[in-house]
Amino acid sequence: MEGISFFPLLIISGLAFVVPVIASRFPGGMIPIVVAEILAGVAFGRAGLGFIHVDENIWLAFLSQFGFAYLMLLSGLEVDFGLLSRLGGEGSSRMRMLLDNPLVMGLGIFLLTLIGAGIGAWLLLGDVPLSHILLFGLILSTTSVGIVVPTLKERGLTRRPFGQVILMSAMVADFATILLITVLAGILANDNIFRISLVAMLFGLFFIVTRVGARVQFHRFVRRPMEELAHATGQIGVRGAMALMVVFVVLAEAVEAELVLGAFLAGTVISSLSREEGSSLRVKLDAIGYGFFVPVFFITVGADFNLDALRSSPSSLLLVPALIGIAYAVKLVPSLILKTRYSLRQSLSAGILLSSRLSLIIAASVIGLRLGVIDEATNASLILVAIVTSTVSPALFTYLFPRPKTEQGRAIIVGAGQLGMMLSDRLTKEGMKSVIVEIDYEKAQSAREQGLEVVNGDGLSIEVLAIAGTLGATAFIPVTSDDETNLKACLLAQENFNVDNVVARVNAHERVGEFERAGIKPVSRPVAIAIAMDNLVLRPDIFRVLAEPASQNEFLEVPLLNSRFVGHPVDQIHLPGDALIVLVLRDGLSFVPHPATILEHDDLLTIAGDRESVEEARRQLRDRNGLATSS
Repeated sequence: MEGISFFPLLIISGLAFVVPVIASRFPGGMIPIVVAEILAGVAFGRAGLGFIHVDENIWLAFLSQFGFAYLMLLSGLEVDFGLLSRLGGEGSSRMRMLLDNPLVMGLGIFLLTLIGAGIGAWLLLGDVPLSHILLFGLILSTTSVGIVVPTLKERGLTRRPFGQVILMSAMVADFATILLITVLAGILANDNIFRISLVAMLFGLFFIVTRVGARVQFHRFVRRPMEELAHATGQIGVRGAMALMVVFVVLAEAVEAELVLGAFLAGTVISSLSREEGSSLRVKLDAIGYGFFVPVFFITVGADFNLDALRSSPSSLLLVPALIGIAYAVKLVPSLILKTRYSLRQSLSAGILLSSRLSLIIAASVIGLRLGVIDEATNASLILVAIVTSTVSPALFTYLFPRPKTEQGRAIIVGAGQLGMMLSDRLTKEGMKSVIVEIDYEKAQSAREQGLEVVNGDGLSIEVLAIAGTLGATAFIPVTSDDETNLKACLLAQENFNVDNVVARVNAHERVGEFERAGIKPVSRPVAIAIAMDNLVLRPDIFRVLAEPASQNEFLEVPLLNSRFVGHPVDQIHLPGDALIVLVLRDGLSFVPHPATILEHDDLLTIAGDRESVEEARRQLRDRNGLATSS
C-alpha cells in the first residue's frame, strides 16, 4: 500500500516479543512488563533512536488508541461482580460488610484523594479561581487503570479481595474523574446541561444491556447458536465482545465523553454476563489483548514522550519534584484506610500502585491547557509525572508486594461433586493450586461459590482441558461417578498433555487392573477405606498429620535441584527450623539417610517438621539458581 510503511510496526512487534523475555530475567519480576514496554518505547521513539513516530503515522496512532480502548475492555472484564455481592455474608455486621466491599473502600479512598488533591492544587496554584483549583485537583486525582490491571494480573491478584480493592479504587478514580472533569469542563466552556446529561445516558444504556443480557443469555434460542458458533471459524463470543466494545466507544464519542469510559463499560457488561474467570471467551480476549494490542499501546506511549518540550522549559523541570511528591501523597495517605483490613505493607503498596498515572492525566492536562487552567510548562511537567509514576510505581509495588509463594504444582480435578470439591479444598490448603473442570453449570456455580477455581466445560474436551491448565499440570485427577469418563479423561491427559501423575477414582473395583495397565493410579472405594483403617490402627499419629490439612506438622516430598546441596553429607545440610530429611528416594529405591549419606541431584527427599520450616526447606532445596546455601 502506497505511503504506508510497516517498519514501525515491525519494531513494535519485535519489542513486544523481546521485552517480556528480558523483563522476566530480573529477580522476582522486579520490572513489570508494562514498565519495560514503556521504557522500550522511549528508547526507540522520538526521545531515543527515533525509529517509531506515532504522530507521523495515522494508522499507528489508531492502533495505539484501539489498544488503549481494548485495555479498558479487559479492565472492565476484571471486575468480579460475584465478589462484590458475596463479601460480608450473613451474620456480618453492617460495618464489616462495608469494609469488606471493594467498591465501598474504593469510593472512600477516592473521596480522601479528592480532598488531598484539592489542598495540593491550592498550594501549587495559589490565588486563582476556585474552578481552576477544582480542575487541577481532579487532574492530580487520576489513576492509571492501564497500569494497575496488568500489574495486578502479573501478580495473580485481580480476583483476590485485596486485588479487587485496588482495582475498584483505580476504576472509581479513573471514571469519577472523567465524569467530573467532563462536567466541570462543560461548565467552564459554557456548554448546555443537555450535552452534559448525555453522559448519564451512557450509564443508563449500560444497566439496560446488563439486565436484558442476564435475562436472555440462557434462553435456548440464544445459548444454542452461541455454543455452536463458539469455536473454529465462528468465534461468535469474541466477535460479540469486539462489537459491544465498539458500540460503547462510539456512543461515548457521540456524547463527547472519553473513549475509555465506553470501553470499560463494555468490559463490565461482559464480566457481569460471564463470571467464569477461566472461560474460553476470557482466555481468548486476554490472548488477543496482551498478545498484541496492549503492548502496542504501552510501547507507543513511551515512543511518543516529548523530551524536547521539557528541555525548552526549565520552570517545568523545577515543578516536577513538587508534582511527584503531591501525586504520591494524595494516594498514599488515603490508602491507609486499608489498614482496617490489611497490613501496613499491603496498604502502602496499594497506595503506591494507585499513584500510577498515564494517559488519563495527560488527557486531563490537555483539557486544562485548552481551558486556560494550566500553561504549557505545567502541561509538560504533568507528562513527565505520568512517565515517572507509571514507571516507578509498579516497580515499587512489586518490591513491597512480591509474588505469592510458589505453589507446589497444579492439579486438574474433573468433577465438582462432593469428592471433587473436598479434594480441591484440601490440595489448596496444602499449597497446591487446583482447578476443577465440571460440565454441569449448576455444580460449577456451587463449587465457585465455595471459593474454588472452576472451569465450566466438558472434561473430555481437549480445548476445555487446555483452558483449565492441564499442560504442565503436576497431577490430573478425574473423580466423576462414571468410570468410562474417568478413563477417557486420563488417557487425554496422558496423550495430549503429557501428564505423568494421573490418579483416578474407580467406582467398579473390578476395573482397577484396567486403569493400572494404562499407567493410571486407581483409587477405589474399598481400597481407600482399607488403607485408611490400616493406617489408623498401625500408625495413627502419622496418619493424622497426613490427613489433617490444619495440622501444624508436615511431611513433604521435595526434589533436590539446588546444586549447593549436591555432594554434601546429610549432617552438613542445615535446613531451617526443625525440618529434617527422613527419607530419600533414588533410582526407584527408598532408604533412610544416615549422617554420612551423600545427597545427589534429583534425589526425592521426604522432609518432616513444622509447616513453616518445611515450606522454607522446600524453597531452598528446589532453588535451581543455587542461591540458598547448605550451611
